Amino acid sequence: MANVFPFRALRYTPEAGDITLLVCPPYDIIYDKEEQALLAKNKYNVIRLEKPTDYGEAAETLKDWLGGGILATDDAPSFTVYQEEFDDRGTRRKITGIIGDVGLEPFAAGVVLPHEEILPKARGDRYALMDATHCNFSQIYCLYQDPQRAVDRLMSGYTTNAPDLEFSDEDGVVHRFWRIDDPTDTQKITEAFHDKTLYIADGHHRYTTALEYYNEHPDINASRIMTMLVDMADDGLVIWPTHRLVFNVDNFSATDVLMQLSPHFEITLCEDIANVEEQLAKREDTVALYAGNRHYALLTLRDRAEMAKALPQHSEAYRGLDVALLHNMILEPVLGIGKAELAAQSHIKYTRSLQTALDAVDNGEAQCAFLLNATRIEQMADVSLAGERMPQKSTYFYPKLTTGVVMKQFNP
Repeated sequence: MANVFPFRALRYTPEAGDITLLVCPPYDIIYDKEEQALLAKNKYNVIRLEKPTDYGEAAETLKDWLGGGILATDDAPSFTVYQEEFDDRGTRRKITGIIGDVGLEPFAAGVVLPHEEILPKARGDRYALMDATHCNFSQIYCLYQDPQRAVDRLMSGYTTNAPDLEFSDEDGVVHRFWRIDDPTDTQKITEAFHDKTLYIADGHHRYTTALEYYNEHPDINASRIMTMLVDMADDGLVIWPTHRLVFNVDNFSATDVLMQLSPHFEITLCEDIANVEEQLAKREDTVALYAGNRHYALLTLRDRAEMAKALPQHSEAYRGLDVALLHNMILEPVLGIGKAELAAQSHIKYTRSLQTALDAVDNGEAQCAFLLNATRIEQMADVSLAGERMPQKSTYFYPKLTTGVVMKQFNP
């Protein structure tokens, strides 16, 4: 049973200024150039809290902003409906969810289920920030199944009205927010989630960190984590593929790689990236290799029994993942990039942009790129229900949630 509650949100006050200058993307997709631009936008930009250079400094900044009236906590608990309208490769879409406070449960309880492995370094960073500030500045992202669409009906009573807040970001994503603080409606929403299982879409590190933090601080206010909840049936739900860039592999040769793979994979050579994308979308058990000079190789597993042989301890759901195929039939046995190397981030970089992947190979930043199809929503759910975790960066939910509109202080 999922426990989902309203909470007294921490928000910027009008004194902070234009909200578009105050918000930022999730911490893990902010790179150096973007970080400097965000810092320059406004002295109160939330990046100073979400991705600080010093955790103690973030705690002092939070204290100063609270004392100076830049941030304030709501008087009453509420849910917040959050809608994003965006362009998905030429198609305009909307996705609508609700931000609430989710009771922490160990994964073994089967109430909140993960689907990806995590990196120790990122978990340590999030714990240090939480320990210093006692806050959630960004929401984790969970999916749920609601065939009766009970939560959707409750939200639609608000989304037919003008939003309490609306703005567009630099990527053209429109963000809209509606506050639900009527006690009758908040109780209905809490009750609607009682029979739900939650699947973590994004935020595995933060959820794991919150569990650890609660074990150290067994206080009711630390027993929940701020979460964006979206129905799996929402037709705006989009997963983009995450491609792999390979670098720093000794004696790398694409020809040698293809020779080693040929007993197990049907290899189809292509010179047109559009054809590669089309064939990837049509084929199962297939990834593409790009090693430069506009020559691509489609790699299709000859016999899925090979995956069962290589991964007898895993479920059929896991063995059907293209990303599992890549990691277990190519990266580890052929290139020597196993779990230890992935954890150390010594040979693999990730990108959701196909063009970025190709450019990285062409300019020598990467030795090759492996191009993948996106993981499907139902695949993610099946792997989670099987109690397993995909390799890290197996899913990229687009668009990302903005950080800074709704925050949560554990002890307001």
